Amino acid sequence: NIVQNKFIEKLESIFFSGKPVRVLCLKARQMGISTIIEAIIYAFTSRMKGINSFVIADDLEGANYIFEMQKMYQEYLDKHLKPRIKHSNEKKLAFSGLNSQILIDTADNPNIGRKFTIQFAHLSECSRFTRSLPEILSGLGHAVPNSMGTMIFLETTANGYEEFYDLWMTAMNGKSDWIPLFYAWHELPEYSLPLENGQLYPIDNVKFVTPLEKENFLIDEKVLKEKYNLTDEQLNWRRWDLVNNCSGDINKFNEDNPSCWEDAFSSI
Repeated sequence: NIVQNKFIEKLESIFFSGKPVRVLCLKARQMGISTIIEAIIYAFTSRMKGINSFVIADDLEGANYIFEMQKMYQEYLDKHLKPRIKHSNEKKLAFSGLNSQILIDTADNPNIGRKFTIQFAHLSECSRFTRSLPEILSGLGHAVPNSMGTMIFLETTANGYEEFYDLWMTAMNGKSDWIPLFYAWHELPEYSLPLENGQLYPIDNVKFVTPLEKENFLIDEKVLKEKYNLTDEQLNWRRWDLVNNCSGDINKFNEDNPSCWEDAFSSI
């Protein structure tokens, strides 16, 4: 999709600059970022010799979901390109003749990355890790050489002012080598909903504490429309999602579907 193509273009610019790829990706829900990162990791690992790739999810369900992506890429790849599988289970996808593998784990494992030299790593929904993110990065980061061709992706939706926020702000201030990438909900054309009878979706069930909050919401809509050149259909989807998927809680909507990176961290 459009967002995935933007991500690939940015990644290529970093990769071909000769720098190690160290990316913090903050995004709205269901943008396809995890999917494209997994595709990149699969493509490199299944084509190169002696590669160890790590994919770390926030929980077992997430790890299983990610592993299904890897199996899907293997299954649907054209036959003349498809590598032979040496080993495949819920924890590992190893390629025959390459000595390369993709290892899948959860953030609960205290020994992540301490037994291998790693070339590619993806930490999915890392703001929701149950273990300390700096602790995980200490073990994993030292296992990935600081050299051209290596990649570490920290990808997530926001989760308040926690450890990912600290990493994000350090990168935004140019005080680390991490590259902060943000993708707003309105960058995905699919987040659009036709109006009914020319009217925007009703906001009667949005949780406004005072009439002033409702007035400010309507003002903010106008500002968003002008600032990001939004259509009425996009604003209509925003209202629909706010009411139906976020229980009328604007802070929850901003966390899951921010318009700017500041909105993502505004829920607390």
